[in-house]
Amino acid sequence: AMPPWVALSFIFSLFVTAFAICASTQALLRWDTIHWPWSHLKCRVGRLPGLWEPCCGAASALRVGELEKKEEELRLKLVALLGEGLSDENESWQTHAQKLRTLTVGGYLQLDSITSCEGMLDFFAGHRVLASQNSLHCSLGIRLTVHYNLFCGTVLALGSEDQQRWLRKVHPSGALGCFLLTEVGAGVLSGLVVETVATWTWSGDEGDGYFDLHTPSPAAVKTWISQGLAADWGVVIAQLVVEGESRGPHVFILDMTAPGVTRESMGSK
Repeated sequence: AMPPWVALSFIFSLFVTAFAICASTQALLRWDTIHWPWSHLKCRVGRLPGLWEPCCGAASALRVGELEKKEEELRLKLVALLGEGLSDENESWQTHAQKLRTLTVGGYLQLDSITSCEGMLDFFAGHRVLASQNSLHCSLGIRLTVHYNLFCGTVLALGSEDQQRWLRKVHPSGALGCFLLTEVGAGVLSGLVVETVATWTWSGDEGDGYFDLHTPSPAAVKTWISQGLAADWGVVIAQLVVEGESRGPHVFILDMTAPGVTRESMGSK
């Protein structure tokens, strides 16, 4: 038989879960706030102000006037680079990759758009333009944010000064990047389970060496890599091993065309 304390714990867990779901749902529907642990719902009477109305603080905080100007500038630039036609989500990945190369070469978004507060306005506007073109739901929009956010953003945030200068040099050429984190064996623990290994290997007596990057088992194979088939470069998360000792997950820049790197399609999704 089940001990009484186990039954009480189970019943209490069900109650807390059901209460949290009901309270959160009601709060979202009413635009209310929840105060834990004794959830008190603050109900608002009357119509809620629109996000862009003058009485709403979000309009000024988001600098709507400047945003709209940036949006129009980037819309015209997008049309000049890709034409008036909308991106089709059923186009091949090669076509979408080439469109992104065209956008990077044409300077649709600068790297400064992800490194400064002023630049972030361009970044926000650039995504809004793609949304208005119905391009965020298809491969082109995903590629844009993977390239700028995950690849370029990681190098600019964590890379050395030499690596950042390298990125600013190759980016205008249309080189594309991807982000290699999730592994086959990680499941829902993506990012917490990292079996790919980068072993520091000495070469010569002058302190030189290199990182030997490899996946020691099928479970360590990187997967769900947006833009993985088209990317020229990638940032890969791997366990750093120095002289037999693991130093934990680190980020490495990977030449996706280097010998030993194999890529294959996961099929239609």
